[in-house]
Amino acid sequence: ELMVEEEEASAVRHALEALGGPCRELLLLFYWEECPMDEIALKMGFANADTAKSKKYQCKKALEKLLRGTAAYHA
Repeated sequence: ELMVEEEEASAVRHALEALGGPCRELLLLFYWEECPMDEIALKMGFANADTAKSKKYQCKKALEKLLRGTAAYHA
């Protein structure tokens, strides 16, 4: 079970690297640093929290698409 979790974590790391740029930064700020949307908007230069939220949704969908092609994520 631990090996499966490590493979999944590795798949997510690789997908984030492949995603790159602003999407990687936004997702890391939101999910790992647990920054609120208004703070993310300020840090990343978005007009407001709603814009950051919309971009997060787009980035999350792009990450999910990358992960769908990863066998380790489906194990």
